[in-house]
Amino acid sequence: MSLFIPCKKATVLIPSGPKGDPNRKHLFVLLTDTDPVRSGVKNVLIVPISSAREGIPYDRTCVLESGDHPFIKHRSFVSYAWSRIEDVTKIIRGVQRGQLVAHKPVNEKIFGRICQGINDSSQTPWEIQKFYHTSKIFL
Repeated sequence: MSLFIPCKKATVLIPSGPKGDPNRKHLFVLLTDTDPVRSGVKNVLIVPISSAREGIPYDRTCVLESGDHPFIKHRSFVSYAWSRIEDVTKIIRGVQRGQLVAHKPVNEKIFGRICQGINDSSQTPWEIQKFYHTSKIFL
């Protein structure tokens, strides 16, 4: 087992496949460091990366291509609508148990594009925007 440090730019593969493929994992990017301010729980903001499919509408705010991250093999996008605030303890526990898989961090350029999309995407929930901006102030 390798050491996983939950901090901004880190990535983790989280099971999120359909019933027919429960082992399918999506890449999630951590956009914030831990936030002990909210309810005494250390939370982080994570955003999923989803495959862009021909003929199916998707959020084009931040499109990623093969090579933008080692896990990305074809055109993908940041699904801001499915962003979430997670208890960092759950993420660490998931990695330790092998349910989640730590992956290589995103580079600075891609990370900047993903973060900019928090503001630019019309699909980013208000509470996600608020958490992101609050976390930046306190950390």
